[in-house]
Amino acid sequence: MAVNVTYLLGAGASCERLPLVKEVKVDNMIVKPSFGTEILILASRYESLKEKMTIKVNDEDKKKIDEVTKSLRFLGENSIKFSSPDTFIKSLSLQGENDKIENVKKALSFFLTVKQHLDNNLPDSRYIPFLASILETKESKVQIPENINILSWNYDFQLELALSHFENFNSFADILKHFKIAPNIETKELESRVVHLNGIAGIMKNSYKSETMFREIKASPDQDELLIEFLRVFEHLGKNYDVNDLLSFAWELDDVNHERIQMAKRIMQKTKILVIIGYSFPFFNRKVDIQLLEPFIKNNDDNELHELKIYIQNPSIDESRIQFLRQRFGIEDKIVIEPLTNTTQFFLPPEL
Repeated sequence: MAVNVTYLLGAGASCERLPLVKEVKVDNMIVKPSFGTEILILASRYESLKEKMTIKVNDEDKKKIDEVTKSLRFLGENSIKFSSPDTFIKSLSLQGENDKIENVKKALSFFLTVKQHLDNNLPDSRYIPFLASILETKESKVQIPENINILSWNYDFQLELALSHFENFNSFADILKHFKIAPNIETKELESRVVHLNGIAGIMKNSYKSETMFREIKASPDQDELLIEFLRVFEHLGKNYDVNDLLSFAWELDDVNHERIQMAKRIMQKTKILVIIGYSFPFFNRKVDIQLLEPFIKNNDDNELHELKIYIQNPSIDESRIQFLRQRFGIEDKIVIEPLTNTTQFFLPPEL
C-alpha cells in the first residue's frame, strides 16, 4: 500500500520567481530585492511607463496608472516597514481598518499576478521536474496520485502554472477543478488534494460570478504593452469585486478560511511522511500550524510514531531550529526529522 505523503510549501518554494520578505544575496554580485522593494519597483515601472509612452497611453490610462502606483506604493512601503505584507495586513486587521484591508489585498493580488506574467508565465523551475516525477496518467488524464497531497501557505499560482504544462486547459478554473485545488472559484470541493491555506492571488469575485487574471492575459514579448493591459484588470478589481473570500490569512477566521483549514487537517490526519519546503513557520501562522500538525502527531499511537517522518528542505535549517520546532509543536523524539539544505530540486522522499 502506498504511503501517504504531504508537502507543506512556504515562500521558499517560489523564490526563483517571487521575492522573499527579506532581500537575499544570491552571490557576491547579485542581491534579490525584498518583497516590499519589488512592489515599489513595479510602481516605478508604471510611473516611467506614463512618461515614455505618451502616444500609447491615453489620459484615461494615465489616471489608472496613478491609481495603480498609489496602491502599490502604499503596500510596498508598509511591507518594508512591517517586514512583510502579511504582517502589515494583520496590523490593519487589529485596527479594524477593513476598507484598507480590502484595498491592500487587491494591490497584493495585482502585484503577484503581474509579477508572474512578466516572467512569461514560467513557474519556479523546480516545480515542473517535481510534478513530472509524481504525476500519473489515469483514465487518459494527468492526475496527482491519491497518496500525495499538497498544502501551501503561498498565495501565488506557481504550482498552477506548472500544472498547466501537463494538460491543455481552457481556463484557470479548469485547472482548479481538475486537480481538486482549494479555493475553487466554481465549486466547493469537500475534499481537495491541494489546499492554498491563504487563498490564491489573481482571482476576483462578486455576487454574480468569479473571474481570474491567470492565463486570460497572455505572455507578451512587449512587457510595456502587458503592463498597460493589466490596467484593465486593476480597474475590474476596483469595481464591485471582492478578493477577501479567496485571498485570506491565518488570523481571518471566516467560514471560507475555516473550510480550508478543516480540509488540511483531514489531509494531515492520514499523513505518514511530511515534506516541508521553504517554510519558516512564522509567528502569525502559528495557531493554524499547531492545528495542522496536531492530527499528524497525535492521531497515531505510540507504536506508530516511529513510522512518521518529517523532511525539512530549507537552506538555513539546523539542529537548533529542529529542536525549537520539536518544543513548539510537541513533536516527540520518536518522530524522525531530517534536515535538507540542498534546495536545487524539490525533495522526493524515498518512501514514495
